[in-house]
Amino acid sequence: MAVKPSYEELENRIKALELYEANNIQMENALRKSEEKYRLLIENQTDMVVKVDIEGKFLFISPSYCEMFGKTQDELMGAKFMPLVHEEDRESTAKSMEQLYDPPYKAYIEQRAMTKDGWKWLSWMDTAVLDENNKVIEIIGAGRDINDQKQAEGRLKRSRKDWEKTVDAIDEWISLIDLDGKILKSNRKAESYFQFPVQKSIGLKCCTLLHESDEPIQGCPLPKMRKTKKRESAEIKINDNLWMQITVDPIFDGNKEMIGAVHIARDITQAIKIQEERELILNERERFVMDLKKAMNEIKTLSGLIPICSHCKKIRDDKGYWTRIESYIETHSDAEFSHGLCLECSDILYGDEDWYRDMNKQ
Repeated sequence: MAVKPSYEELENRIKALELYEANNIQMENALRKSEEKYRLLIENQTDMVVKVDIEGKFLFISPSYCEMFGKTQDELMGAKFMPLVHEEDRESTAKSMEQLYDPPYKAYIEQRAMTKDGWKWLSWMDTAVLDENNKVIEIIGAGRDINDQKQAEGRLKRSRKDWEKTVDAIDEWISLIDLDGKILKSNRKAESYFQFPVQKSIGLKCCTLLHESDEPIQGCPLPKMRKTKKRESAEIKINDNLWMQITVDPIFDGNKEMIGAVHIARDITQAIKIQEERELILNERERFVMDLKKAMNEIKTLSGLIPICSHCKKIRDDKGYWTRIESYIETHSDAEFSHGLCLECSDILYGDEDWYRDMNKQ
């Protein structure tokens, strides 16, 4: 026969039960408060939260998700999420979700979805829920509207393409280089200058393309720019058929540290040829002027009133002496005379001579 517990033992058991009940009530209250806080957190956050099974059917949907898609929880619960995804993004979404089945059991996805306001870009960070055997049983996703960001990225991408087209259209070779002269980016003018694909020029030194050298040649403005930290420019002969004006502008980071340069190479061959021709013409003109001045200095001219004898044709000089006209002219100019006889004078002098008459007959 079982021994009946004493009054004191019964009283202790009752107290233990009351304490156990009080603890349960306290735990239930704490759990209820925790669930309330979680519910408030989920219902009031702007990011979307969903939970789906491995088939993609909704198990939980936050109010923000319902608001985004303009649907109620009853309409969505048990339905699959994939039909809401843009057709062009479904394959990439499914491919990204394969990462959930391998550590770290997470996947980042960007997709377009049909919301109440039309197609929008959404980003999702999915996390797999595992059982005790590390088997995926559910997936929790936290989503965010990134439509404005994507549109901004699209505008930036289009702007970058437009800028690249503009730079490529410039008739100068423009490139970004580091302080060692390595090409980081280049427009397509390099292809016409060097018959070299622009992509293959990336990583090469500018002096390698220009001069087939590993180091800057004499007169290169880059070493000077590194010292002055200012724009430097130089006219450099690349080969017998090409002259270029090389300009380098320093680039500084947020701490005002020089990190590279904008390298601009402009073909000035025609300008150099015109300059050389102009200098040649000027030199020839200068030589002509000098020769002309020399000739003018050597020329002596006769001017003014010259007294001459009307009979013998002698000229009176400044000292009052009468001299033959040829002597006077030779003294006062660079002219010289050679003597001969005109026909009239020959007839006067030798007209009576037989030999002269015979000569005239012949």
